[in-house]
Amino acid sequence: SFEYDVPFANGIYCKSVIICKANHDGTQLSDFKNKVVAFNSAQSQSGYNSFRHLIAPLSNNGQFFQSAVATGAHKASVLAVQSGQADIASIDGVTYHGFLKHAPEITQGLKIIATTHSYPGLPLISALNTPTAVLTALKNTLQGLHLQPALQDTLKTLFIKNLKTNIHLQNSK
Repeated sequence: SFEYDVPFANGIYCKSVIICKANHDGTQLSDFKNKVVAFNSAQSQSGYNSFRHLIAPLSNNGQFFQSAVATGAHKASVLAVQSGQADIASIDGVTYHGFLKHAPEITQGLKIIATTHSYPGLPLISALNTPTAVLTALKNTLQGLHLQPALQDTLKTLFIKNLKTNIHLQNSK
C-alpha cells in the first residue's frame, strides 16, 4: 500500500471526508436525516462502507437517508453535492485533497463536516497467476519509486510519500 502525505492519511491508513454545501445549516451527521446521500459505489470502502459505519448508529430500522444516488465516482459524488442533486457524500480523503490542490473549482462552495474512522488503504495487487519473477520485479520497482529523481514531481502530485515495504509475494504456482 502507498503511504500518502495528506491531512486525511496516516501511513497506509486513510480517512474519508464527509462533505455538504458550505451554506447548509448542518454541522453534524444527525442534521442530514431524511436528506439525499451520494455515493460512488456500494463496493467502495471510502465512499460507502466507512460512511455506513458512521451512519448506522443514527439510523432507525436501518433507515437514515431519504434516498441515495449512486454516482459511479468520487468526483461525480462531489459534483452531485455541489449541484444540489445530493445533500451529503463521503469522499476518499486522498482524492478530496487532490481536488483541493489541483482542481479547487470542484470543491468550491463545499465544506467538510466530519471524517470517517481510519481504514487501511488499498493494497497493490496483481493477478493470482502472476509469475514469481514478475512479482519480484514489481516489488523491487515499487519499493524504489521514491528513490527515482525523475519521479519526484509525479509522486508529489499524487501525494505518495512511500510504499509500505511489507509486501507479500504470493501466487498460485
